[in-house]
Amino acid sequence: MTRNEALCAVVAPHMQERHSFLACSDRFGFAKGTGHLIFMNILSAIVALRDDFIRWPNERERTELTQKIENQSRIPGVVDAIDGCHIMINPLRAKLFFI
Repeated sequence: MTRNEALCAVVAPHMQERHSFLACSDRFGFAKGTGHLIFMNILSAIVALRDDFIRWPNERERTELTQKIENQSRIPGVVDAIDGCHIMINPLRAKLFFI
């Protein structure tokens, strides 16, 4: 597992399923404090990039999106929706280590 994969492995379960830092860290062989530090560092990086990826639609776009979603789902007033998936991740059986 590369360093970046390990970092994301700690963060993803916590953000997706609200697992504790202890559970996430234990699953991937990190100490709880290291898991929390990793989470905070990645969260800070995501926040720093927010303006590059998150943009609120203007009035015309909101109207178009709302109409499109209502036509598809018959649910009025929805601008967008987020879909998720479940990814099974098995815990490591190795001793703790620190980054």
